[in-house]
Amino acid sequence: MELGVSEMYASEWDLCVPDNKVNEAAALLSSELISDQIHPIPPHSTSHPFSLGHTYHRFKGRGIHFYFVLVPAHDAHIPSGPFQIQRSLTGLPYPTLPILMQSYLDMNDDVSLCDCIDGSNVSEEWGRRHLDLDGPNDLEWTNRMNQVVKEAARGKGWLFVHYFPTQIINKREKWESRVRSKKGRLGWTTPDNLFDTRFRLKGSPDPWTQKRMSC
Repeated sequence: MELGVSEMYASEWDLCVPDNKVNEAAALLSSELISDQIHPIPPHSTSHPFSLGHTYHRFKGRGIHFYFVLVPAHDAHIPSGPFQIQRSLTGLPYPTLPILMQSYLDMNDDVSLCDCIDGSNVSEEWGRRHLDLDGPNDLEWTNRMNQVVKEAARGKGWLFVHYFPTQIINKREKWESRVRSKKGRLGWTTPDNLFDTRFRLKGSPDPWTQKRMSC
């Protein structure tokens, strides 16, 4: 069973699992077989913006400050299958960069899109070659996700419920705008004489080509 991994916070990761394998994965990670390494914990107690993380199976590594949740592939807007996955130098499976970038466009996840653009430092031309930029974002997915959020909030008494944005965007215009504004996202700690983007020093190698302890 393939698990796609994407880092969400420094100490909490999303593990993207095929929709029909979520319960199987949760049972495996809750089993005595690996109970000395990982154990299940309650999900987040409140709704998070643009996320159903509070409804997912959540786990913690024993003896370390490390958490992760199991996310159905549909909810991450990432297709399941071997051709959508690549492995890091440490062997962890990740969505390929085009698959990941496409998901952020289709979901209209502006924050993650900009983070991914600035981390990879890709060009407008890269997007034209690797992405589907025709038409609007995937509102069918958005509406379905918002219905799930509504159902999850029913009877919980939450003061705030965070829904996914329903704004219609032109994907090509969004792509061009966010790539062209890379320099505009630089701050005083990342001067443009040293940085190409807020995450990339000038001349730095692509991060996925460098071996790191955690990923």
